[in-house]
Order: sequence, then structure tokens, then C-alpha cells
Amino acid sequence: MEGFPNQSNVPERETASKRLSLALEAQMKLTVKEMRLHGEEHIREIPEGKKIIIATTHISDIDIPLVAAALSKYLDIAITNMSIHHSFLAEPSTNIGMRIAGKENFIPIDFNKDEGEKRASFNPDNFEPMAKALDEGKAIIIAAHNPAHGWALTKGGYGASYLSDIAKGEAVILPVSVNLVSEKPVGMHESKIKTLTEKPVAEIYINEPIELEKITGISDLSDIMHKHEEGVRLTPLERQRFSEIKASLQAQSDSIMKKLAASLPEEKRGAYKVGEDTEAM
Repeated sequence: MEGFPNQSNVPERETASKRLSLALEAQMKLTVKEMRLHGEEHIREIPEGKKIIIATTHISDIDIPLVAAALSKYLDIAITNMSIHHSFLAEPSTNIGMRIAGKENFIPIDFNKDEGEKRASFNPDNFEPMAKALDEGKAIIIAAHNPAHGWALTKGGYGASYLSDIAKGEAVILPVSVNLVSEKPVGMHESKIKTLTEKPVAEIYINEPIELEKITGISDLSDIMHKHEEGVRLTPLERQRFSEIKASLQAQSDSIMKKLAASLPEEKRGAYKVGEDTEAM
């Protein structure tokens, strides 16, 4: 496939199933003219035995499938997606595509529907299957932020950093940015026809892996959130602890987002443009 580099200089690892790889490649052929992959040498920098969390941009709806298509050649991946995609009645076309690729290769994340928009909702329980998949040798692909609507990065989410914190043993974050080369937004649900007819070039940048320092007592977050959901009144100490963990996760998330932003054109960096104060967000 045009755009894939020579793989001989990348260490041998377990790779994705042929079924998943073929399905992803077929989707890629439908949506982009060419995929140019940069920075594959950073995969070599990951020591053998480290768990891998691939944190991607989500500027377009096809960022994650493109990253999955590219990295399935090198890693045995599992892809996180919205829970609604696991329902045929709710999302028939996406659900069919997922079944073709192998439903076992996808891990659902809860989402909220706000005025018709789908937005991932942070639920610590969602990350237990991901942590288990990491233990089984899977590299987990997860969006580093909520889907963008202005064709630029949005504020980073907690998912990738939280998964790194709860993973048993050592894990690395592999930030991967996608830039669709086009003057106007493409790769979105509302521009599906335009994407299929114009087929933009996709520039995919694998950035240097990041090792995050684990947050002490990260399990407190899940316990506190469950108490809140059950209507149990939180103590002042629990509220303070909740705020502290959120602040730590956001700081970790911002470090990932800055890596992603560095590979993108200035106009797509959103709040992570050079000089922007993300700490005050």
C-alpha cells in the first residue's frame, strides 16, 4: 500500500490480525488518496515488554481508523470507540463495519448525547477491559481528546493518562497526530461525500513515546466517583482528593496534547498553540 514505510527496521512484535488489518486498509483506500507515515523509528524506542497506549488526535472522524490502519502493521492493537457503535440499532453502518473488522478488537467507551452531539464520558469502569487488554499484550488506541468540531485540537481528556496510571507495570504513551491535507474540513460525518470524492492525503506523525509518573492513590478516583453516583455525600477530604487527582490527570493530559500539537499545522493546534496557557484552562 502506497505510503507505508519499509518495516525491516522495526523490531518484531505481535501484530494485528489479518482480518482487522484488511478491514482497516479497505477503509483507508476509500477515504484517503495516500497515507504518509512519519516517525516509525519511535516504535523502536519502546523497550520490549512495555505496555503501549496510543493516544491519537480526533480532529476528524477518520483520525483513529487511519492511525489503526498504519500501526496495525507493527502492533497488536485494540481500538476504543463509542459504546453506541456496539449497537446495530443505534449505529447500523458503523456496527456492521466493526463486525467485519472483528468486534473483539474494539473496546467501548461511554458517551453522553448533548443536543445531538456524541461526546465521550469519562467512566473509570470503562478502563478495566483496556487494562486487561494491555495485560494480554494489546496496544490500546484511544483518542487524547473529545471529537473536534472546529477542525482543531480541543482540551485534552483524561483517558490515556488514566489508563497509564492504572496499568499494572510500566506503560508508555505513544502520541500519534493526524493531519488531513485539505483547505477545508474533511473526514467528518457531515462531509462524508466530500471526503470520498476528494480523498485527502493523510500525514500521520508518530511522536516520541512518553512515560508518565504514576499518580499516587489513583484508585481513589474510581471509589469517589462511585460514591457520588450512588448519592453518598462526599467528605471534604474526598472532595479535595477528587480535585487533586483531576488536576494531576489534566496536567498529564496536557503533556500528551502538546506532543500531538507539535506535529500539526499552527491552525489545527487549538488551545495548544505555542504560547497558549493550557494550564489555566
